[in-house]
Amino acid sequence: MVWSKPPESLVIGPNLPAGGWDDASNADQIVMEKLSSQHRDFLANANKLLMVDDPPIICIGPQWKLMLREDSWILLAPYLTREALDAFHKIALEVLSEDDPQYELRPEESWAASIHKKVLKHSLQLRVGPIDVLKKIYNVGN
Repeated sequence: MVWSKPPESLVIGPNLPAGGWDDASNADQIVMEKLSSQHRDFLANANKLLMVDDPPIICIGPQWKLMLREDSWILLAPYLTREALDAFHKIALEVLSEDDPQYELRPEESWAASIHKKVLKHSLQLRVGPIDVLKKIYNVGN
């Protein structure tokens, strides 16, 4: 897999913990810029990776997702730097500690949270990534 070795692995590696994101979301873009200091360069390179055999990522509209999560971790973990892991730690805290604004509504109105614009800032794809990473870390430790 061409993407599992430098220089491609150095492009994907820092973004590995995200797992996925919605590039139409400003909040997701900010997080991805924190993970990869040059998010726009990353996107340009990621678009190239969509064309290789057995691509590590897929993109449907603005939504990106890392494929082969287990294989990707095995192949790309050696390219994760301390800086990338520290950035992930900060981002995981930011994304996962966000208060859900739907709870600002009365219970009988919570079903209409999106109409009232009471939605989480980050996409579901981006919130799932850190949870998966934390589960992997927990399982390795036990």
